[in-house]
Amino acid sequence: MKHDAVLRKIQGLKCSYAENDLGALRAIEARLASTARAGTLIKYGNLVRGIDIRMANVDDGRRFELFQPDWSPLHSAILGDLLGYIACRSFERGGFLASAMAILAEGEPSDGFRKLAVQVGLLSPGNDVDALWAEHVRLSVAWYSKHDSVL
Repeated sequence: MKHDAVLRKIQGLKCSYAENDLGALRAIEARLASTARAGTLIKYGNLVRGIDIRMANVDDGRRFELFQPDWSPLHSAILGDLLGYIACRSFERGGFLASAMAILAEGEPSDGFRKLAVQVGLLSPGNDVDALWAEHVRLSVAWYSKHDSVL
């Protein structure tokens, strides 16, 4: 799919959590950026460790840390939303999905990365995500080596 068509789909996506804590969003993107500049990948647990989050629409606005004390479906949804938002902004600014830098403990992209790629038309359903993921890791490293942030 052409860049403009993907961009239109990205601009139509809605996020439920990402804009509710811009500080946490910036902290997560900063970790993705420094990971890309180092030419490495970061596991989800390390990506969010120590980042306090406060969202009015979660737990009555009380501060929390993702995956502490345990991994929960809500925390997975919040992280997916934050990474999706960052990926959308990075595609708008540089034509890449910055969320490619974050990986599962097993060293591979999550199903969330694949679902976003399918949703915006970068990947056909049923196709292997590995080549697309590797390309967006490469693009992330190249972009962040020259820029500070997509937010």
